[in-house]
Formats: sequence, structure tokens, C-alpha cells
Amino acid sequence: MHLLIAESDPALGVFLKTSFEAERYAVDLCTDGDCVFADRTAPKCDAAILDLNTLSDESLNLLRQIRAVQEALPILVLTSRARPEDRVRILDSGADDLVLKPFAFSEVSPAPSPAAAWQTAVGYGPAP
Repeated sequence: MHLLIAESDPALGVFLKTSFEAERYAVDLCTDGDCVFADRTAPKCDAAILDLNTLSDESLNLLRQIRAVQEALPILVLTSRARPEDRVRILDSGADDLVLKPFAFSEVSPAPSPAAAWQTAVGYGPAP
């Protein structure tokens, strides 16, 4: 399984990359949204984890662009935006699920018990 992680915090990005690689995932790490499309990585990956701490039009447009390029791509968003209206905007913009920062790795790892949508999207658990 090939994951794309776009995380603006370098330390968190390295932690996620290392942790997923330890679970035998191939991981591409981007530190900004521009690199997501620089090498057309998004369409080649099996799932994406995106950092959306700022809900600017630019960040939500990036999410919409990724969704437009690959409708079936499972997208998990990491965000510190806890307001219900912010979470709704993220989901309405194309995310399959979101996890609030700070989080434990077990919340984003497909095994053993993350959110059902994310779990199913990356090939674990029962299909809907």
C-alpha cells in the first residue's frame, strides 16, 4: 500500500512516515500542498493523509483538486480545527474522515481500530 502524507510540521511528518513505514507501507512525504501535484503523486497513491490546520480557500481547494483527480482515493485529514462547522467544511470539501490534533498514531493507523471509513478505505475491516 502506497500512502501520500502532506504534513506542514516537519517533525510530525517524519514521525508519520517512519511509523507507517514500520507497518510496511510505502510513503511519500510532502511538506506543503504544492508538492502533492508537483510530481502528480496523488493519483498514484492508494490513500492520502493531509494536514489542514488552516482552512483557507487554498487548502480546501487542494483537497477538492485531489478529490477531482481521483474520486475513490481515501483521504484522511489531520486538523486542529475543532469547531463543528470547520469539520463539516473539511468533509464537504472531499475528505473521507478527519482526526483532530493532537492525536495518537493508533487513531490514524489502519490497524487495529481506526475510524471505520478510513479502515475500510485502506483495506482493513468489513466492506460497507
